[in-house]
Amino acid sequence: MPRNSSRNDPLRGPFGEALQLREYPMAVATLYRMVLPEHTCPYGVAAKERLEAAGLDVDDRVLRSREEVESFKAKNDVETTPLILIDGEPVGGMVQLEQYLAGRQLDEAR
Repeated sequence: MPRNSSRNDPLRGPFGEALQLREYPMAVATLYRMVLPEHTCPYGVAAKERLEAAGLDVDDRVLRSREEVESFKAKNDVETTPLILIDGEPVGGMVQLEQYLAGRQLDEAR
């Protein structure tokens, strides 16, 4: 059986049947990180790079003043930034992000 040449034609299985593709929503990562005039948090930069490399859509929330950082930490009961949430669920900081992504890779390999 010839391959379909048109992108509008459905994909076909081994017996010529039309295949239905599942679409999975892309996970959204919300990243709160510190970028001050005198200091950019290297963990925030690394977290953004890791999230993007993992294929997540990143909502980058930059904290631009010391007052904004301190207020954010008090409101969220955290001692440091960055703070990462994936699909609204708190993951934690950079160490927890690495653990989360390692677990995600294991799940995808199964």
